[in-house]
Amino acid sequence: MQGFATGFFYNIAVNNAMSNVYYGGDVAHIISTHLNVTFRPIGFIGSPTILATYFVIIFHLFDLCSPGVRFKSLVYYSLLLCFSKITLIGFFVSNNIVLPIINYNFKKIFISLMSSFIIIAAFLIFISYNERMNDYFMLFINGDDYGVTHRISVIDFMSGLNITQIFFGVGGSTSFIFDSGFLLTIYRFGIVYLLIVYMTYFMVLKKFSYNKSHVFLLIMFILTDLTIGSFHNQMFFYLIAFSILYSKYMYEMSSIPSKTVREKNVSQIN
Repeated sequence: MQGFATGFFYNIAVNNAMSNVYYGGDVAHIISTHLNVTFRPIGFIGSPTILATYFVIIFHLFDLCSPGVRFKSLVYYSLLLCFSKITLIGFFVSNNIVLPIINYNFKKIFISLMSSFIIIAAFLIFISYNERMNDYFMLFINGDDYGVTHRISVIDFMSGLNITQIFFGVGGSTSFIFDSGFLLTIYRFGIVYLLIVYMTYFMVLKKFSYNKSHVFLLIMFILTDLTIGSFHNQMFFYLIAFSILYSKYMYEMSSIPSKTVREKNVSQIN
């Protein structure tokens, strides 16, 4: 993208935002992976995971408020455009598995299963006709993708912690990049603290949930936390804040008609 692969905006990304978000301080490594324009199709400050999560969550919330083909199409287009693996998985799990089950709607479950097969088939066809995407996807499948091999090494490192360290953390930082907010939080503060964070966000999101929006948001944020990190990542602060405020807006707007009717009935009785 002109103006972002080099120059003023690129330098801001390298020297400020990226060095704050990613741990380790190795700017050369960040440039060669996350800011390499051939690394992924598109990304916000080099990360397609951040961009995809922003697009998918915002368009999905808009679609909940004003259902229609336009926003649904933008959700699916964003998933393919950014090609973020964890965002694809999060959306699929939430939209096609969890939400139909908790709604106890067998018709929707059946439709979700059928649509899942169609989506998977369409995805495989899309991959087969896009050489660049196909090469990247095969790296992931074969376990040769850096995102896979690096995270396996982090899991191996975490397996060396004792029970006390896993529950209450070790503190400090390591000489390598975790690339997982989930594991980094456990390493620093412990799994007890991590569960408190998740439960706190669950209660806040549920407080202003509109049409089960809290389920979708929590799944997306937790799965994203498994990789790039979300609850302790400054890049996600704005998205989480927007999600809460917009859900609150939808929640309040949905309650206006019922409040108006109740007030009108009370005035008529009086």
